Amino acid sequence: MKQLLILILAGFLAACSGEPPAKLNTVDAAPAFKTVQLDGTAVDFPAAFAGRPVVLRFWADWCKFCEPEMKLIDTVRQRHAGLAVLAVNAGQDKVTVDAFMKKLGVGYPAALDEPKNRS
Repeated sequence: MKQLLILILAGFLAACSGEPPAKLNTVDAAPAFKTVQLDGTAVDFPAAFAGRPVVLRFWADWCKFCEPEMKLIDTVRQRHAGLAVLAVNAGQDKVTVDAFMKKLGVGYPAALDEPKNRS
């Protein structure tokens, strides 16, 4: 039993190698990133949204909370002129992302999070 515990702890330590993730606080600016929307339009965040309030929504179609939240975000966006929304998908392929966004029928764009998923 003791040997199994040592092996498990060694596995956790091995998985923790490398740089720790950046710690962000509520008042910190979101990190800059570049992505591509489903229509191929490049997005350079935050430069593309300068001077506008932005809602960044990270999501996946398997998330049971994403669909109702994304519809609610669209309702808020419609009520507040000038509010920008960017829904960044978490690791799914373009076909899946496109199908989900069409199903939702929201009026804001979706973007892909990784270059390998953009084709």
